[in-house]
Amino acid sequence: MERSLSFYTNIEPNATIPLRAQLRLYVNQTAFQMELNRVINASRLMWTYWNRTRSRWVPVASYIDGDGYLFCNTTSFSTWTVVEMVPLQIAGSLSEEEVTFGETVTVSATVKDEERNPVEGATVPVSIDQTDGLSLFSLSDLGNGNYGGTLDTGELGVAGGTYAIILTAEKEGYYSSQETLTLNVQPQPTDWTIYVVVGVVIVAVVVIALILIRRS
Repeated sequence: MERSLSFYTNIEPNATIPLRAQLRLYVNQTAFQMELNRVINASRLMWTYWNRTRSRWVPVASYIDGDGYLFCNTTSFSTWTVVEMVPLQIAGSLSEEEVTFGETVTVSATVKDEERNPVEGATVPVSIDQTDGLSLFSLSDLGNGNYGGTLDTGELGVAGGTYAIILTAEKEGYYSSQETLTLNVQPQPTDWTIYVVVGVVIVAVVVIALILIRRS
C-alpha cells in the first residue's frame, strides 16, 4: 500500500462465532515521520484491511482519541495496516463539447495528488448521469498521470440530448475524486432526398391519373 505506516498485522481469531473488536494504535507522529522520512498528517490516518474476496484494501472509519490512539471498530479479521489517505485531484476534458449522434469523442483526464504530483495506476471509470453511476468504460493509463479513452455517442441510447459525463479517479490508499463534463449530442440530420423522390413520384402518379380520367 502506498503511504502506509509500513507495518502489517494479521489478526486470526480462534473462534467461529461472530465477533466485534476495536483496533487501537498509538500514533507517535514524530517517531513515524523519522522512520518513514516524510511528513505525516495524523488526521488522515485510517485503519485498512485486506478483503480476500474482493482482493483489495478496504478503509474503515477511524478516529484519533484524546490519548493519541488511532482506533476503529470492526467485525473483519484479516491483514491490517494503517494508511495516510490522500485526496486525488482529477481534471478532465472532451475533444468536442458538441457532436452529432454516432460520432466519437476523445475523453482525457489528468490525475494528481494534493501536492500536484502525477498519480499513475489509478482507475478512471466514465459514466453518465442517466446510468445511475454505472460505468460505461474506463480510461486507459497513458503514464505520468495522464488517462484517455474514446466515447462512442452512438451507444448512449438516445439520438440526442445533453449529457453529464462523470469522470471518477480511484486508487487504493487515496480518497476518490470526480469531475463532471457536459456533452451536447445533436440528432443526426434527416436525409430529405428520399422524401423528395417519393414526393415527386406521388405527384407524377396523381397527374397521370388525372389525365387518364379526363380522356375517359
